Order: sequence, then C-alpha cells, then structure tokens
Amino acid sequence: MSDCVFPKLPGLTFEIKPVPTWSNIVQKSKNRARTVIMNDPYPQWTFELTYEFLRDSAPALPGSASNPENFSELEQIVGFYNARGGSFDSFLLDPVLLTGRPTDSTVTAAPVGTGDGITTTFYLHRNCGGFLDEVQSPTTVYISVNGVVQGSGWRQGAAGQIIFPVAPAAGAVITWDGSWQWRVCFAEDSLGLEQFMYELYELQSLKLEQVKL
Repeated sequence: MSDCVFPKLPGLTFEIKPVPTWSNIVQKSKNRARTVIMNDPYPQWTFELTYEFLRDSAPALPGSASNPENFSELEQIVGFYNARGGSFDSFLLDPVLLTGRPTDSTVTAAPVGTGDGITTTFYLHRNCGGFLDEVQSPTTVYISVNGVVQGSGWRQGAAGQIIFPVAPAAGAVITWDGSWQWRVCFAEDSLGLEQFMYELYELQSLKLEQVKL
C-alpha cells in the first residue's frame, strides 16, 4: 500500500467518469417478492480518465517538487503505473485532480457521530449531496466535540477511524475539519497508450478503482 499521489498531468480531459457501484444481493421468490441484502453501506467508486495528449519530450525547465528529474509526461505516467505493478499496489488520488475545485478535497464541520457514553470508535464522512460517504484516507484531521477543537484525547486509526480512549459523553456532537484523498488502484494490468504524432501519445481510457480499507 503506497502513499504516492497520482500525478497531475496537463493532457487530462474533462471527460472523467466517476461511477459509484453498490454491492447488493437481490433474491426473488416464486411469487416475485423481492429481498435485498446490502453487503456494504457505502458504494465503491471507480474513475475512468482520458488523456488527449502525453508528451514524450521533457520540457526545457528545471525539475519541480513533484517531478524533480524532469521526466516527460509519458515517462511520468508509465513510470508511476509500472512502479505500482499495474493493479498490484494502491496509491492516493487527489479529488481536486478530478474536478479542478480546490474545495472538493476539504471538509468543514462534517459529522462524525454523537456520543453515547459507551462508543469509543467513530468514522469520518463527507457530505455527498446529502449522503454521508465514508472517508478512509484523510490527510489532515481536526476533531471537535460540541464545537470545541480537541487537540488531544483521540487518535487516528489505520482506516481513518477516530478512536477516543474515553468515550465521549452521551449527546456530545463530534465533527471534523480537514482534507482527504481517495485510495485507489489501477483497475487493469495493461496500459493502452497510442502514438498519434511524433513524441505525442494519447491514453483513451485509464480506469482507477477505490480500494477499501
């Protein structure tokens, strides 16, 4: 499981396809009555990206923090893909890369839960059109109880869960502020690059799949 972040490259088009997929088991009786079992209370997201160009010539500029060796765009995406072993290893994807809006990777006063005096483990969420989707890969987390930021008295688990050594009091409202990223992997073990001009390539479909923790 890698903490490398998927590179931001200029050839990415706006034709990004985010798809939430649910895992349900549907059973129908002989009288056609329907019974559904939900395996996961949250969807699994997939993303299909399209690159209309990837240059195979390095720009005549000094290397940047994200690309210190000044690799070309083609080298960056091929190198990143091969370093993950295709679909073998997971990595992080910044939501801003998909939408272009800086606020899409941040949350403000997002609900975590309400204390009952017993529960010590809570889970992070983000508001997605009124549906509270899970957040498993936060990058910064500030926890508040009844609107007061808690500088201590809690820790973060491996899957982003918030763990209190002492259960919050009954009725205590727990929220969080911070930022997050997707944990994803490549959905396929081949990379469909196509050269269309000298030192210019395109990638019509690059599929990423959310990795659950």
